[in-house]
Amino acid sequence: MDRAIDVIAYLLAKDVAKKEKRTIDDVIQEALDYTKPVRITTEKVIEIDDATVNRIYAIYPGKTDRGQRGMCSTGKCAKDRDRIRTLLKTHTPEQLENAIKKYVEEQEGRYLKNFSTFLNNIPEDGLEEPTLSFEDDLRAKGYR
Repeated sequence: MDRAIDVIAYLLAKDVAKKEKRTIDDVIQEALDYTKPVRITTEKVIEIDDATVNRIYAIYPGKTDRGQRGMCSTGKCAKDRDRIRTLLKTHTPEQLENAIKKYVEEQEGRYLKNFSTFLNNIPEDGLEEPTLSFEDDLRAKGYR
């Protein structure tokens, strides 16, 4: 059966080549290219709600103390919400929240980076999940 299909395909290719003044090899190659399977990729669509973005956005303070200069803005803007949305595609909301909280606590009383700069350069140690110590784990389970 396969042999018969090959013969018919060859005869059709020969006929097409003759009519279009092309070589048989070109016609056969075009037919093979046409029948190659098409790879279809589907990406998982991640839905990110505005409440999550707003909650993360609100954690970073809007102003920072610069000592004798007084309070100054940390440069928070609407564009930062888009950046948070992008980061949520690769990180969990908890990771981002922990990273922001950790940075703000570390900088207590010192100058904070511009929020856009912080989002573009999040410290890797801030993205780690917080771990419980052995005692904290026991307390969480109800032991004293």
